[in-house]
Amino acid sequence: MILRIASVLSRSGKGAEVLLDPNPFRPSGGGQPSDRGRLEAEDFEAAVVDVRLVDGLAVTELRIGRGEPREGAVLRALPDEAWRSLLTRMHSGEHILSKVLEGLREGLRITKTHIGDKESSVTIAYDGEIGWELLFEAEKRARDVIAENRTVTVHELSAEEARAFPGLKANWERIGDDVVRVVEIDGFDANACCGSHVASTAEVGDLFVTAYNGSAPDWTVTFTVEGSLRDLYGQVMRRLLRGVGCPVDRIEGVYEKLRAEKEGLARDLDRARQNLSLSWTTEECGAFRLHFVELPGWTADLVSPAVKKQVESDGRALVVVLCPGPEGRGPFVVARGSDVSFDLRAFLKGHPELGARGGGASAWVSGVATAPWPLWRRALGL
Repeated sequence: MILRIASVLSRSGKGAEVLLDPNPFRPSGGGQPSDRGRLEAEDFEAAVVDVRLVDGLAVTELRIGRGEPREGAVLRALPDEAWRSLLTRMHSGEHILSKVLEGLREGLRITKTHIGDKESSVTIAYDGEIGWELLFEAEKRARDVIAENRTVTVHELSAEEARAFPGLKANWERIGDDVVRVVEIDGFDANACCGSHVASTAEVGDLFVTAYNGSAPDWTVTFTVEGSLRDLYGQVMRRLLRGVGCPVDRIEGVYEKLRAEKEGLARDLDRARQNLSLSWTTEECGAFRLHFVELPGWTADLVSPAVKKQVESDGRALVVVLCPGPEGRGPFVVARGSDVSFDLRAFLKGHPELGARGGGASAWVSGVATAPWPLWRRALGL
């Protein structure tokens, strides 16, 4: 398509904002991102990265590849048709899934939508519980509507005509235009919407619910219409089943059993940690009493209770625990008792040779370090 730059609104670095005449790129709206594409001329090339409505004008954001945008310049527009088609399918799929969900549970209401190129989502207000059984049923019914190849028609109506449209769902507080754009799925749904849509439901493709999260009354359900993502989920599940060594209908039970075992082990470990005693090497160092131990392969949370007990029982204690890994790098904990005036954060900051990364307070720091114990002794002035 041939067009011209009607106005250059801004120009900075590689970016620019322009008005195009005509503008073949659909602006963002209705939860759907704008079209993307390219503008080309003999001496100019730019990517269209965003289009948004500002005071009724479609402001087009460009990323300049070469040349300069000039008012009156004649260009060729190349919209990204694959991007537009995918968002169109996603948006029509959202209408179908939203209508099905609202019909499955009384009081369930879609409050917001987000259309993406890989996954899209609907935000739900619902005082009850949302779970996989509900979502599997919604997914199945949505696919049935898609398979029925229902006609999708876009009507441009006056506000009066729109209000009289049978079964129309509209957020009238957000509709300020004289013309109301109504998207009708034959015999199924009618929705006031400024997004792009397919001509028939069969074009939507493979609707697949990927996730949900939240708690009553605020929920989010994520879905896609891209079969490649379904393939990815299936491949991951088959690899998992191979590793676990069980049939697909038992994987949830295996997971729940392993989760319960993990929680039990965590409780056991926590009890053991509270009663753990470390074999300190203790040394009188004038201003403080040094307690040191090196525990290769241990973690900071495992030794922390023992460190806490040591500094609480000995006000003059300066405790250093190093847990080096296979290549020397590993967790550390350094803490001091109440009678030691030693800012441990300043100590670490002043000794970069320790290779310590972490944080904490003036009396307790932890993280990961690379230096062996002799370098720590030297840094401590021992």
